[in-house]
Amino acid sequence: MEQVMMTQISHGVVKLRSLKNLGLRLVLDDFGTGYASLTYLKRFPIDLIKIDRSFIAEIHAEDARLVEGILSLSHGLVGLKVIAEGVEMPAQAISLKRLGCDYVQGFY
Repeated sequence: MEQVMMTQISHGVVKLRSLKNLGLRLVLDDFGTGYASLTYLKRFPIDLIKIDRSFIAEIHAEDARLVEGILSLSHGLVGLKVIAEGVEMPAQAISLKRLGCDYVQGFY
């Protein structure tokens, strides 16, 4: 099963690289939920990741440490820019800026 999945991922990487070669920028959406894996950050030719809004809603609580970890990993290990989704309040935007988030997206 794992070998089949890795083959499918390899095919996906080839397709993503051809899109990238056409000049498209690739964004990994809803990072931190569902099937988004840390492996994707390393293997996929993406330009940005979007942190899922579920982590931003409670940015002042324990989620701040998790967001900080995602930012550190994205910036430090793989050199990706990060967008935080679901920013609706000034306090969220301030916290994200303090943590080093590159962009925010939402109704704020």
